[in-house]
Amino acid sequence: MSKNVVQLVGACRVNKGDRLMVMALQERLGPSFYLPIPVWLNTPAARFWGPVNLGLMLAQAARRAVQTQRHGRPDVLLDCSGYQYGDPWSAMSRTLSIRLLIYQAFRGRGGRIILLPQSMGPFRKRAMASTAAGVLQLADLVFVRDETSRRHALEVGCPPARIHIAPDYSCLVAPRVPDDPAAWARRVCVVPSVRMLDKPNPKARAGYLPFLDSCIVWLRAHGFDPFLLVHQTEDLALARQLQRRLPTDIEILDPSPLEAKGILGCCRAVVASRYHALVGALCQGVPAVGTGWTHKYGALFDDYCCRENLLDDLSTVADVGPVLARVTDEPGRQDLRDRVRAGARRQQSRTREMFELLHATILGTATP
Repeated sequence: MSKNVVQLVGACRVNKGDRLMVMALQERLGPSFYLPIPVWLNTPAARFWGPVNLGLMLAQAARRAVQTQRHGRPDVLLDCSGYQYGDPWSAMSRTLSIRLLIYQAFRGRGGRIILLPQSMGPFRKRAMASTAAGVLQLADLVFVRDETSRRHALEVGCPPARIHIAPDYSCLVAPRVPDDPAAWARRVCVVPSVRMLDKPNPKARAGYLPFLDSCIVWLRAHGFDPFLLVHQTEDLALARQLQRRLPTDIEILDPSPLEAKGILGCCRAVVASRYHALVGALCQGVPAVGTGWTHKYGALFDDYCCRENLLDDLSTVADVGPVLARVTDEPGRQDLRDRVRAGARRQQSRTREMFELLHATILGTATP
């Protein structure tokens, strides 16, 4: 019997978190279904219309055409966007409106559409609200990561019976552990993000780089060895900028997605502004300090029982010492690790439940 053909749509190749999500889908769905090459965004979303992205997408479309001849056209589209439906991404409205047209044509020939766990909203801007409403009303099943995203989805007309809350599913991907894990025991991973400079309010933007400077200086002064890890290609320039600002050199690492997750899991602690870097640390029980620019960060830290370690407003952080001490110093760190590990077990269990429902929906055996 031929397998259902399941097409993955919306992941960004230059984002390590998106690549981990695709790996999770290939691991969990690959034995049961045929997954053609994903519809990758090959550059950051802001450069969707650039020649590099469009050229690579055409080349990948040619490969998918060959796969279609061999295995048939997709029965199901899985939208694995991490966070694209919401006002912060209004610059993508034209791109997403084209995606909506594709989805409408796909549904018109009998295909099914499933939105995998992602963040959504808010939808105050008309173009984004209209596109999101169209996508959500077409979908057979919608997974969102948190209650805030659920409310935003319902506000633009997502049918309540189709929407479910489930965690980010990259938590199930096994990391590639470094050769000498013990060598990382006194190291602290700092993951910068350009989103902290182009999304938050001006006061937060002004305080971001000084905050990271202060974290690195404090960590060194207290006997730790901080380093910078690049979790998305466009953050490399920011990491180099940080390197130039510091009085002494700092190492920059740009590993593969699996290696990055392995490094995050071996460190003493993590200071990060990339969502999936925080997931990679917390799902392995590693204490983390986070900064964020949207509701998905607060929901993530709630899921792992450590909301106090998310710094919502950097302008109020006069001294980084107390928050860094919580994730680096004993005995308080052990209590924090216990809470995070308990949260990790819950998220992994919820993710497995999500995959059970996803399998049943693809096969058409899910109970309404």
